Amino acid sequence: MGKASPTIPHTLHTRWQKLFDNSTEFEAFLHALNAKPYVAIRLHPWKASAAHLTPEQIAKKGFTQPVPWHPRAHLLTPTASPPEFWQDPLWFAGAYHVQEPAGLILTWVIHHLLNQHTTIHKPLLLCDLCASPGGKTLQLADFLLGREGAILSIEWSGKRIRALQENLLRWSTPDVIALHLPGEKVTCLPPVFDLVIVDAPCSGEGYLRKSREPLRSWSPKRITYFQRIQQRLIHAAIQILRPGGYLIYSTCTWTPEENELNLQWAHNTFPDLEPITLPLPQNWHWTHGPTTWNNQPLTIHTYRCYPHQCKGEGFVFGVLRKRPSPAKARQTTSPNVRTHESPPPSFPKSLLPYLEQHLCLWGKATPGTWLLHAHTHWFVSQPAAHLYEWIHACGWDAQIVWAGIPVWEYDKRLHPGFALACLWHGALTLTSTRDALTFLRNAWQGKPTQPWITIGTSQWQPVVYQNLGLGWVRTNPSGQTKTYVSPLIRLRRTTKL
Repeated sequence: MGKASPTIPHTLHTRWQKLFDNSTEFEAFLHALNAKPYVAIRLHPWKASAAHLTPEQIAKKGFTQPVPWHPRAHLLTPTASPPEFWQDPLWFAGAYHVQEPAGLILTWVIHHLLNQHTTIHKPLLLCDLCASPGGKTLQLADFLLGREGAILSIEWSGKRIRALQENLLRWSTPDVIALHLPGEKVTCLPPVFDLVIVDAPCSGEGYLRKSREPLRSWSPKRITYFQRIQQRLIHAAIQILRPGGYLIYSTCTWTPEENELNLQWAHNTFPDLEPITLPLPQNWHWTHGPTTWNNQPLTIHTYRCYPHQCKGEGFVFGVLRKRPSPAKARQTTSPNVRTHESPPPSFPKSLLPYLEQHLCLWGKATPGTWLLHAHTHWFVSQPAAHLYEWIHACGWDAQIVWAGIPVWEYDKRLHPGFALACLWHGALTLTSTRDALTFLRNAWQGKPTQPWITIGTSQWQPVVYQNLGLGWVRTNPSGQTKTYVSPLIRLRRTTKL
């Protein structure tokens, strides 16, 4: 927020005051709104170690403190300024993801819910109903490391789709299918999901340290507006949960109407839902939500991050479970849609061992399926292929914006995908940060060290920086070279290095 205190509307000031037990606590909360926001990075489950990203290197970037509730996340030192991430090739390559630290609590929640309860079916089907920019989807993908499962990632905002695609490209997991679709429409799907996350659009009070906009636009009518959207999303999520499945509902606002009252509404409306209590360690300093609001008793357990207590911005979440029903087993068969278990004829067979190695790093031993969509050959895990069949049955093929790993792309010509340019022997290694950033601008003028694979009349070689792929370089029969970097992560030519 800077040094200037935000101007808080009187009504909002009064509402916030009711959330705290005493004036001292409330004053500490108000004072914290003037401090810098927390920033964290979360390491990729295997790319960070492949790049030999050591604790010392992480500390040099300014991230010197652990995030208490995530084993691979690091907090920026409070006195440090956030680095320019676009100047780090490892960020482009997916070695780490930048995220607000409070939202990383969902990793702990996911592990607690799905590891502690034996009634979960395998393979796991997970859904992120409000997905962009992708942090929650990537946390789900990390959970599926070495497990069978698939993730349906839903985003309706056209302005936010690209951010989701960029992060899915960097993470390169075979388990995610993403749709550009209103979250309320997922009720076309059967009740098969083991866990659904609804990180709902909200009034955004919890991000006041990043932007004053929530204060400028705040009004009681705006709370009502978001509450209606949130309840529609909760209703849709409940419809696709299997018996025994979990709903994680969260927002980045402190308004009880958008949090506790919504969960109470769901509990009262759907008799097969039960609230879940979580054993969060006390030294994490998450606070329980109010037990009453405007004289209405609240029986749902929620957990709140306040910036004067927690190492994070404003974040509130709660968990509901759909009670198991022995009479209703989860539907396991999906519509019979023609998919391809073998690679397309145009795909070079010499690339297959490298795709298999990529899948091995994700702990995927089972065969997958090839899909052709939007001029791209995608490789998805077998559970994701079954998920695709349900999507196809709903008529949503045109809404697919991501499907697993793009391994064979068409951009004026066929070329290997970003995910295959990683960790392979024979890759062209760039040793300097400047060379790597120049390559990411498609402005690199170097020469390949050796031909790696023949596609048509051209020779292709992967380009890596600290063992992580950045893209490809192509040599045509006349000896001319051209670099290829995915448009999703390409640096603009106008960017000064």
